[in-house]
Amino acid sequence: MKWLLIVAALAAISSTLEAQTPVIRVNRESSYLPCRDRAVCSDLYNFTRTLPSGTRQEVRIVKNCKCPDNDDGGCPIVDDHMLHASTIHKQYMCNPIETLPICSENQSQPSAEDMVEGDEEFEFYNYWRINCRCPTSQQTGGANPEPVGARHAVGQSEARLG
Repeated sequence: MKWLLIVAALAAISSTLEAQTPVIRVNRESSYLPCRDRAVCSDLYNFTRTLPSGTRQEVRIVKNCKCPDNDDGGCPIVDDHMLHASTIHKQYMCNPIETLPICSENQSQPSAEDMVEGDEEFEFYNYWRINCRCPTSQQTGGANPEPVGARHAVGQSEARLG
């Protein structure tokens, strides 16, 4: 009888551990550098991974750069610093997103988000720069599945303009 209770308890503990979503933290090569203005400091991916034994939910947090105003250099993974990039991808910024201008169809920027390439002051690493936010980005619960505008790459000379 004791063995049956022990086996049942171990099975319950095992199923509880399997139900928890693993969080995997990844540092990019540029993660030690201070973030550039309006750079995405971290990306969070929440997806279902397919394994030989089945599937499991997984969260992956990729640190891109250090926030200069945080004592520990971390990126604030909190709602008021978050933009929804897609249904499985969230982007986080050093500053609250309310500090970004709101995108409009007749905006002067060519896109809501740019891939900045070859920035000498960022040791030539690439990073995503957010130009503006969707008007619904202040709402929580996935109200903003995509940023307004398209993504595109900019070179070093264009990056200095923004």
